[in-house]
Amino acid sequence: MDSMMASAVVTLLRQLMQIPSISNDEHDIGLFLEKHLQSLGYTVERILISPDSCRCNVYAYLGSSRKTRICLTSHMDTVPPQIPMRLTPDTIYGQLRAEGRVLPSDVSFLLVVGEEKGGPGMTAVNPMNLSWETVISGEPTEGKLAVGHKGHFVFELISEGAPAHSGYPQRGRSAVSAMTAVVAALERTTYPSSDIFGPSTFHCGQNRGASDTISLQRNARHYVRFALQATCPELSD
Repeated sequence: MDSMMASAVVTLLRQLMQIPSISNDEHDIGLFLEKHLQSLGYTVERILISPDSCRCNVYAYLGSSRKTRICLTSHMDTVPPQIPMRLTPDTIYGQLRAEGRVLPSDVSFLLVVGEEKGGPGMTAVNPMNLSWETVISGEPTEGKLAVGHKGHFVFELISEGAPAHSGYPQRGRSAVSAMTAVVAALERTTYPSSDIFGPSTFHCGQNRGASDTISLQRNARHYVRFALQATCPELSD
């Protein structure tokens, strides 16, 4: 434990994990990474993801040429809640940002914001007009070589009802009840599967609808996310 606690890698990891970095709140972690990479001799750019945003990606490389052969990329943001770091003799627990060990020559680091929520940081990389021979994405894969990625399909469901007092439900139509039926049908549906990646997954996340408990709601909204293993034209149609 003493040698592990004293290692530079664990020290850096502890510093990173102590900085809150939930999506949309990556400013402090970005500044820390900028200063740390500069201290290692890297040229560091902070790149706005859009003209109307204050959120920045971090791009670092050795020397003056931003074009490199290899790009090691990872995201700075995490999902809530913030989980403190905990060490055991052979394991590190917490919200880890996966990192790799590579040679410093011909390597750049691309650290993006917003990966957990919409991906605006990675979208903003395209205007940089850079290409690499190899891009290594710092996502945990249980030590296995990743050969593919699920396709993500996100959309919003909207149901319209007719408001009424719950004491007289026959006078209205509940948008929430209608939405519940649609979500239940989506959960019962079988989606494409892959021999390599397994079944597609479905998740109904953010929802807005009921504003009180005494009335039938006028409308309801659900954001639905699919992680698809194969093409599913029925969804896009």
